[in-house]
Amino acid sequence: QRFLDDEREQDRKDQREAGEKNYYESSQEERDDLEKKIRNGDINELQSKFWVEGFSRSLLRNHAKEYGDDLLMKWDSQKDTAGFDFGNFVTAQREAYAKENNLGGFRADIFNDEFGAVTERFEAQVQQRNYEHRLQKAREARFDSHMGEVGAMLDGWNEQIDAGTWNQAKATEQVNALVKTVMNQGNMRKGTLDATIGFLEGAALEAARKGEDFEPILQVIEGIKLKSSTYGVANKDKVERLRNQLIA
Repeated sequence: QRFLDDEREQDRKDQREAGEKNYYESSQEERDDLEKKIRNGDINELQSKFWVEGFSRSLLRNHAKEYGDDLLMKWDSQKDTAGFDFGNFVTAQREAYAKENNLGGFRADIFNDEFGAVTERFEAQVQQRNYEHRLQKAREARFDSHMGEVGAMLDGWNEQIDAGTWNQAKATEQVNALVKTVMNQGNMRKGTLDATIGFLEGAALEAARKGEDFEPILQVIEGIKLKSSTYGVANKDKVERLRNQLIA
């Protein structure tokens, strides 16, 4: 029985290869004519087993590639639309493509082998991109939220500096609490640090220009906590260059 099964499988493979060979050796007119007959239901595998099966498999593989390219482009254009649902999107795209290209008339096993299995791999790849895109959007939204907090904090500092009520210890505690929150929630801390340090450097330069004491502001910069140290330790040379610039 195993021998017979192997023989059938080999015979099936030989038939398919013969059909594909015949397909690729045929003229474009013959290919177009046969494709039209298949789509119209004028012929089926029973009328021309070898030729049509080879043609069917080649045609479906081409369709699978075309579907995959089309799926990626349509996902890219729709991924940010309101209410976008990836599962519904894929189902609708697959059904629409099969209907538009008259793929319902192919034998089930051929269709599953050459179109179904290949398109599932394309869909899995697009699904992974969709997951990564949603993750990035979530990170950006979280980052925007934190930047809003940074902006509010800096506005408050600006008012306090103008009023002469700004407190170094309180400011250091406030910025470290915010930076810690950002660090705990992802890798978007750089923007928060850049905005905060940029503001503080500007405030120190303004204080120096007015002849006021800028050292408390530098001490806040130095005291900002990073993952394993403080900004003053990790960027000692940079802080010293700023201090020398302010003194000069």
